[in-house]
Amino acid sequence: MAAVIDPADSLVARTKTSPLVSVGAVVAVVGVASAAWFMFGRGKGEAEDPARVLIVGPTPELAGFLEREGFDVNHLSVGEAIGQGQKFDASLNDLEAMVEYADQHGIGYLALNMAHGEQYDLASVNPDAGPIPLGTTFAVVAVGDLGNTVSYGGVVPEVNYDKPAGEQVGLLLALFGQPEIAKARDLQADNDLMIRFGSAGTVEDVVEYEKALETMRRQVAAWTELAEAEKGEQPPREIAGAYEQLRGWPLANGAVLLASGRGGWRSKTGRESAWESAELSPSFDAALAVVAVDALDQRLACTGLPDTVTIPAGMAVAPAGDALLIPTDRWVADLWVLSGPACGFEKRDQIRRLGRGELGVPRASGRTAQALDGHLMWADAKMRAYRQVRIDGVELREHELRWANDEIVVVPASLNYADAAGARSQRLAAAAAREGGPTLDSDPASPGDLAALPPNGDALVFVRIPAPNQDNELQTLVVPVGRLLPSADASSLAIREVFALPSTNPQLSAIAVVDTPEAARLVRLTVTANDPSWQDALTDSYDLAAATQIDASTVQAQVVAGELPRKVHELAISPTGSHAAWSAPVGEVNPDKPLAHFEIMLLALGLNTPAPVVRMTDNDRGDLRPRFAGPDGELLIFDSAYAGASTLPELEAVRALPVPR
Repeated sequence: MAAVIDPADSLVARTKTSPLVSVGAVVAVVGVASAAWFMFGRGKGEAEDPARVLIVGPTPELAGFLEREGFDVNHLSVGEAIGQGQKFDASLNDLEAMVEYADQHGIGYLALNMAHGEQYDLASVNPDAGPIPLGTTFAVVAVGDLGNTVSYGGVVPEVNYDKPAGEQVGLLLALFGQPEIAKARDLQADNDLMIRFGSAGTVEDVVEYEKALETMRRQVAAWTELAEAEKGEQPPREIAGAYEQLRGWPLANGAVLLASGRGGWRSKTGRESAWESAELSPSFDAALAVVAVDALDQRLACTGLPDTVTIPAGMAVAPAGDALLIPTDRWVADLWVLSGPACGFEKRDQIRRLGRGELGVPRASGRTAQALDGHLMWADAKMRAYRQVRIDGVELREHELRWANDEIVVVPASLNYADAAGARSQRLAAAAAREGGPTLDSDPASPGDLAALPPNGDALVFVRIPAPNQDNELQTLVVPVGRLLPSADASSLAIREVFALPSTNPQLSAIAVVDTPEAARLVRLTVTANDPSWQDALTDSYDLAAATQIDASTVQAQVVAGELPRKVHELAISPTGSHAAWSAPVGEVNPDKPLAHFEIMLLALGLNTPAPVVRMTDNDRGDLRPRFAGPDGELLIFDSAYAGASTLPELEAVRALPVPR
């Protein structure tokens, strides 16, 4: 009877393994069809020697490794092995030809390298070969009189193996999955094999490899048990693999873009594994892929994007999920625009990086912008330099810029009316001097009595970004915080942050977080993009105090959450404005792990009856930075800190939960 052999049937006691790992979950002994035995089970040519192995594949150095383990080794490329076998019978398919060559030359085992994506029709030599386990790096086929048993050897898929360690492990374990060779485990092999293996310490090497695999599997199992320890009503879905450093961003097409850290959990020899400390820096190199919200376990590689990006400094994702900026040097970045499903990004133009080398917040229309050092900075595709402007008396909030549409941004700001009035007076005086007009003393627009100016405070500043050929004009709409909550004392209000909602001209929509003495409130506001209240902030006569006296019909404000909890971190708003999510500390905070007890909270917005806050997670991990994914924000993804084994560090990966409807 022919068999498919599991290399995990070892000298090492088995432990519970993760369902994510299937290297050791292979089919047991099965029968072989009589036709296959007739074709391949009878020896031809020279008698088959169980010490002789033909390695087929792209890694010739494996021959030297296997010789040191006591085998007689031949090595051929795939094409060479097929060609040599078809000399005996031109009608044979690829794998059959390889087996024929080995059979004619007395080679006991055909070792097929599968570590580089190779695929073989193993059913053609053993109809019951079954599926290939995850992590397989080698399949071994017994030849001729040794039967046509198929055995697999491989690695733990979650671990990165230095080359060629992963192939060495798979090759040796797959060979020891063959019945004749496996007899050496309990000293029942023929004398020649026992002498060879005894001199090389081969069985000891097999045991070391198996022990290392079991240790890694236990660590994966610990991670799995941690993932299963969720005490909430609905356990989150794990998007990250075991000990995978992962980041994620919702895309406009409903998919989720993932950046998976390269390296990390690594084995250099196959006999041990460790976490490379260099991978724990704030920045890490990552490969990009996407998943659909209804198929989080099915990653599609982003083959059109660069093979590796540096996270976070090496990529900026548009909040709308429709564009990426990936830098090419310290001056410019490539704009990638999402134009199709999955990872359908197309490279468009280069865009100038902003001050400090910032990438800014990209827009698919071909722009980037950011608030830095109180300035508004922006660049358009193909512009040779970025532009910046500072509005007198307006201190824009650092890194808080949001795109309201393709032309307009909104930024929280602090207003200083006295500074604005003084700057206006100087502008008018300079203009008068240039034109020979009235002096400052006779200027009717001078600041006058500063006591008549409005009190300083926060505001939302909407700015229409000028076209590349448009100079000396900056259309703005300044909405003071008092217009968001008209019934409250404006001097006691502060704007924490703002979220722009998808909208089209002429209406712009946003949700602002407004702090009051009692609680934080979420206020949804709608403004009109072409309203007469918009003014050019770059004219000499621009009066900030007058500009804030906007018409009542220009801004409509509605409280959609009347009392937000005080301890709200990393707030997110769904694209439709229907829900808010945040992370909040729960229970006693461990000073050594301050993030360990942060959980994800959810609140439905805009209901007639105030909705209760829903706790979405309940575990011993730190759940942070929620964001809404999917076409309508139906999925909540968030970062989650974890450490499944004491020998491995705490990392942050990505998990997901559906949003209750």
